[in-house]
Amino acid sequence: MNNLSFTKQENKWLSNSIVATKPNMVIHVRFPGKVGDISIERSITGSEWVTCGLVRGDVFGTNVLEFNISGIVTGQNIRISSNEDVVGGYLE
Repeated sequence: MNNLSFTKQENKWLSNSIVATKPNMVIHVRFPGKVGDISIERSITGSEWVTCGLVRGDVFGTNVLEFNISGIVTGQNIRISSNEDVVGGYLE
């Protein structure tokens, strides 16, 4: 598993950008404190981001979430945003 690095920016935590090399990936995140929500963001420029998915953390009743992202174009940038402190990683 490749690590995601999250940094707090204003009121959210943003992961480092992942440049896709395959059309699918799986994301694994863990909330060390309060469970939050995860937004999946995509960009072909690396600077203009579009939210393409939302995973509500409170729905699952656990502090660990794992989900797939498909339909990625090679070279596309992916990042994860959260409203709570989070750690995680990904597989392609």
